[in-house]
Amino acid sequence: MGRLRIYTGHASSQYRADFLVDDKLVVEIDGATYHSSPEAVARDRQRDEDMRREGYTVLGSRLNHSQKATAAARLTADRKFLASLS
Repeated sequence: MGRLRIYTGHASSQYRADFLVDDKLVVEIDGATYHSSPEAVARDRQRDEDMRREGYTVLGSRLNHSQKATAAARLTADRKFLASLS
C-alpha cells in the first residue's frame, strides 16, 4: 500500500477543496457562518455535484471554526498514522 497523499486548498478545474486525498477524494469542512443560508446550501450542493461530475468523491461536513481546526488536526494525525503503516 502506498502513502496517503493529502493536499490543502487544492482546486479542481473550478473549485478549491479544503482537502484533497489521493487526487480523487474531496473533503469539505465548512463552517456554519458562511455555509448555512439557503443560498449557501444551494451553492455548496451545486459545487459538490460539479465536482462529482469531474470524477471526485465528495465528503462534506458543516462545522464551526473551532471544530474545523480540530478536524484539520485530526486529519493530519490520521495521515501520519496511515503513512507510518506503509
